[in-house]
Amino acid sequence: MIKNIIFDMGNVLVDFRPEIAAANFFQDPEDQAIMLNEFFNQKEWVMSDEGIYTNDQLYDAVKGKIPERLHKTFRDCVDSWDTYAIYPIQESLPFIQRMKEKGYCLYVLSNANDLFHRFFPRFYDPTVFDGVMVSCDVKMIKPHLDIYQHFLKTFRLEGSECLFIDDRPVNVEGAKQTGMQAHVFTNNYEEIEKLYQL
Repeated sequence: MIKNIIFDMGNVLVDFRPEIAAANFFQDPEDQAIMLNEFFNQKEWVMSDEGIYTNDQLYDAVKGKIPERLHKTFRDCVDSWDTYAIYPIQESLPFIQRMKEKGYCLYVLSNANDLFHRFFPRFYDPTVFDGVMVSCDVKMIKPHLDIYQHFLKTFRLEGSECLFIDDRPVNVEGAKQTGMQAHVFTNNYEEIEKLYQL
């Protein structure tokens, strides 16, 4: 019996659109491509999700890959990419409200760097959730099993009583290995509600 619903953040609760951030800071399409390839799509970005780098430290970690002529604007991009790249998924808001009214406990388990704590409250009231765990804070990252196990232990949950929702199949498989029910999200909250009889 499902008692707990656990949400990934990116592309489940919010749309992550790095191309919009790149276009805001850089007019030249080639410069935008540099930013997407060398900042948002490299190992340093993942390392910030792991808590190895803070978001602020990403500038020094990545600037050697960025042409020097772009450094000043790149600094601005590092400081405030979240202002332009994060948008709430509107369908999630009524779903969350319905699930809360039905008595489910709601949680967030997300890979994200420390800016999560700045931008997430702009879109969602954190007090709506019974618990939030962010990868950078615990130095673990999905889909490694240790973060799911740590999550369940921290919030004293039984995996069999949890439904985990994530847009990445590999993360869903990781959750299943710890006994959770898990669903690959494709903008289908109504389908989830019917499928799991929530």
